[in-house]
Amino acid sequence: SRLSGGQKARVSLARALYPSDSVIYLFDDVLASLDQGSASHVVRHALLGPLLEGRTTVLVTNSYRLVPGHVGSLLAETTVVCRM
Repeated sequence: SRLSGGQKARVSLARALYPSDSVIYLFDDVLASLDQGSASHVVRHALLGPLLEGRTTVLVTNSYRLVPGHVGSLLAETTVVCRM
């Protein structure tokens, strides 16, 4: 079966979040192919949820408004969100 871009993004994210020994996660624009509702859900329940608690998480995205307490912009169009 064929997956849409958003479905592929969610599968890739799920694989990255699958329990591992990783202590640092780097996500490069994982929200880009998701609609606003899905992206918001992913941020709340995956990126800011218990799966990544106690781990360093770097999110590079243009959708920084979805992430509460973002650190700030490095460039006008790119925001890096770090949680340690």
